[in-house]
Parts: sequence; structure tokens; C-alpha cells
Amino acid sequence: MKPDDEKPDVLLTGINRLTAVLLLSAPLPWPYSYYIFLRWFVFLSVLLHISVAISRRRPLAWVFFLPIGLLFNPIEPVYLSKGVWAIIDFFAAMFMVIGHEDLHKQKQGTDHSLS
Repeated sequence: MKPDDEKPDVLLTGINRLTAVLLLSAPLPWPYSYYIFLRWFVFLSVLLHISVAISRRRPLAWVFFLPIGLLFNPIEPVYLSKGVWAIIDFFAAMFMVIGHEDLHKQKQGTDHSLS
């Protein structure tokens, strides 16, 4: 792999890991402004991952990213109880990591997806 090809993946990986950490820390007692920030950050991260999935022709990645984007969209927020959000945050973090790994596998040439 060329050094120029590694930079976008390093950035995407960093954003992905930060998104997962923010989601996993969401059940902690944060001010309301944290959750507004979280919605925007997760939503923008999902849009970035979906754009990469489109450019790499990875329709399976949509299975992971699209539901997260819909739940965390800041334009038309979904309001649920804190307990329900704790479960969603955990699974959203796992889906972000799994979806990212699917994108990364294709880049390395170890493609085992349905696409």
C-alpha cells in the first residue's frame, strides 16, 4: 500500500474509534449538551463511512451504518429513555467497529462480504 493511501484510512480509523468511545461513554452522567454533540458527531461519522462504503462498493456496510445514522440524526431527533439509549449506544459502537472492519477488509484484499 502506498503511503498516500494510508492517510485516509488512518483518519477514518481514528474517527471510527473516537465515535465508538463517545458512544460507549454516553451512559455516563453528562450534561444535555454532550448528547447534542454526540448526535452530530455520530451522524457526521456515519455519513463519512457511508461515502467510503459507496466509493468502495460495499453495500453490506450500509447494513451497519444506515440504522445508526437514522437513530442519531440531529435534524429529526429520536427521543427514547436513557436505558434504551444505553443499549442502542452499545450496539451502535459495535456496529461502527464491525462496519469499519468490513470497509478495511476490502481495502486489504481479504474480501468475504456478500457484495
